[in-house]
Amino acid sequence: MASLHESLTKFKKQQEKCQTTLTSIAAKAASSRATTNQKVTTAIASSSINTKSPAPAVKFSNDTERLQHINSIRKAPVGAQIKRVIDLLLFRLLRHIYRSPYTKMASLHESLTKFKKQQEKCQTTLTSIAAKAASSRATTNQKVTTAIASSSINTKSPAPAVKFSNDTERLQHINSIRKAPVGAQIKRVIDLLLETRKAFTPEQINEACYVDMNANKAVFDSMRKNPKVSYDGKCFSYKSKHDLKDKSQLLVLIRKFPEGIAVIDLKDAYPNVIDDLQALKAAGQIWLFGSETNEDIAYPNDPRVPIKVDDDLRQLFRGIELPRDMLDIEKDLQKNGMKPATNTAKRRAMAQVHGIGLKPKPKKKKHEITKRTKLTNAHLPELFQHLNVPGS
Repeated sequence: MASLHESLTKFKKQQEKCQTTLTSIAAKAASSRATTNQKVTTAIASSSINTKSPAPAVKFSNDTERLQHINSIRKAPVGAQIKRVIDLLLFRLLRHIYRSPYTKMASLHESLTKFKKQQEKCQTTLTSIAAKAASSRATTNQKVTTAIASSSINTKSPAPAVKFSNDTERLQHINSIRKAPVGAQIKRVIDLLLETRKAFTPEQINEACYVDMNANKAVFDSMRKNPKVSYDGKCFSYKSKHDLKDKSQLLVLIRKFPEGIAVIDLKDAYPNVIDDLQALKAAGQIWLFGSETNEDIAYPNDPRVPIKVDDDLRQLFRGIELPRDMLDIEKDLQKNGMKPATNTAKRRAMAQVHGIGLKPKPKKKKHEITKRTKLTNAHLPELFQHLNVPGS
């Protein structure tokens, strides 16, 4: 429509220019005609030559009379013959002067009329074109809106758009893809399936990423056997290691792995699985820790889940001897960059200022272990080695 309005504006400017030119020509023609009439009138008034026909028409009854007439003219004096020729030339000149302006004006008016008809025809054509363009635009917008509303295809392009200056570059791009190694073509197809999470036929894959699987048997067979791809005999789709749909299924899966599950095995489960992992961590339902390979491991944060501890870790825990004085414990905590929750030194100084002696804690009476005693730490038998159990 913008191009149409621009053409209409240009046409109107040309029309105004032509109208101005025609007006100027008409004015000049009128002025020239007036000047010519004035000159002719002056020339006739001052001329001694008759403006009528230079010689009366002579009718000859036969060729003999015609020849005699011609002979008499040619035998006339030189002055008479010169006068006859001048009269003929003046007559033709005056006739041309009188007739030429009228002929020009008639031609000018005819051209102007023809131009106006062409102008009206062009105006009608432009109006018709504008109406058709508006109607076509409305129809196109309606079709596009309907297509977008009814389309079930993801609007995100599966592959980055490639702009081609001509068909030669486009064909070269497609040819370079199809001549690439089999592994590169397989990766291109798997990336398409992973990003879209939709099923594609070989023909649709060819249209989307230019990998012609029907013509390349090696690519087709490799895709059928690929563990990351599911093939139902007609369409290819992406197959993740764990078939998960949402956050609740993700949490159930993590709780099935008390020793932890690698996040890399969960990344391709569904598009926003990483966001759900962070949400579960923020809610305190799971833990995320880094391993030696810098890959996060997800652990369930559920006290009901039994945790298996290695024997090396048990021995390390039991081999640590804690200081008996609380001051030493606080110093060890500070040495390792931790702030103790108590301040034994300050508490003891305040007690001395106020004259309050620290009362030793009364020793609890040791209960002897009998057969009725319920042992809660039966898995740690070394704790009971110094105890004497009656009847043992």
